[in-house]
Amino acid sequence: LSALERLHLRGNKIRDLDLGICNWPSLESLDVSNNQLRVVQRLDILSDSLCSLNLDGNKLQTLGAPSLPKLRILRLSDNSLKTIELRGMPALRTLYADGNALRAGTIQSLGKLKKLENLSLRNQGGSQCAVVVGREIRDVKRLYLSANPLPTHFLQEACFSVVYLELAACRLESLPSDMAQLVPNVRVLNLNYNFLLDLSPLAGLSRMRKLTIIGSRLQSARNVLRVLRSMPDLEMTDFRMNPFSLGWYLPLLVRDVPGALQPTESGSRKVGLGSTWEELDRKFRGDLPDGSYIGRLAYRGLVMEACQGIEQIDGVGVKEEERAKAQQLLRGV
Repeated sequence: LSALERLHLRGNKIRDLDLGICNWPSLESLDVSNNQLRVVQRLDILSDSLCSLNLDGNKLQTLGAPSLPKLRILRLSDNSLKTIELRGMPALRTLYADGNALRAGTIQSLGKLKKLENLSLRNQGGSQCAVVVGREIRDVKRLYLSANPLPTHFLQEACFSVVYLELAACRLESLPSDMAQLVPNVRVLNLNYNFLLDLSPLAGLSRMRKLTIIGSRLQSARNVLRVLRSMPDLEMTDFRMNPFSLGWYLPLLVRDVPGALQPTESGSRKVGLGSTWEELDRKFRGDLPDGSYIGRLAYRGLVMEACQGIEQIDGVGVKEEERAKAQQLLRGV
């Protein structure tokens, strides 16, 4: 099989993998995810060709330090890794290592990956994050740190390249006061399921397209609107399950929102027996008391005024009919 370029062995019961006995000089992609691997030996034998390696969903505790100079994509999620050595992978652009046991300082040579664009370290199961958001990863474009406890000042250096930042369920009670200067080019920000009371550090993030802060502790719609007015390009925002919005929408559970702890998903989401969220919301909205109905419509109208290109607010698409109703209501206030 010397001409083999792609090999997929996912979903089997492989326990050990020794590539020293293989002759695959042209192999570019190897997928052995969702097996029972505890050991992977002689990865170096693929050093001249391997570009993508998927080891998700195994039982690895160590990977060693293989020399894979052409490797661009490395997937290690859902193992038992406590340390990763990356010095032999200078071309790496994507590293996914969610669901391991990594701690600060245990990802070796991370700062030497000058081409790294996508880094995901969600849910490491400890009391500290696996990475310090500073010089080592300041050039990453997409950063996923959900389900790791973070201190308020988790951003230690400006990250001008970050366009996608996911910080759901990170136990954040406040944000860095200069966050708008630390990630000025962020387009998508997920802060779902934290304990935030104040969004003022986000004011000035003028390139924001999608902002989701479901299930936090925001009390004031007025303060939220003040921040949104500094985001003229916003297309989608979601503040459900905050104190100020609780009476306006159906209650949500994490399982009702597939994107709550992962990258935000768009469109109508399935919630139950084939009904979309918007269909359920339509009935709920129709049953609201007059005061709550007017409060919700006024809030949504003010968001539409602040962000002219808004397409979705709180999981519900913005339609011209609603926009006209909201404008009429606000003119009469």
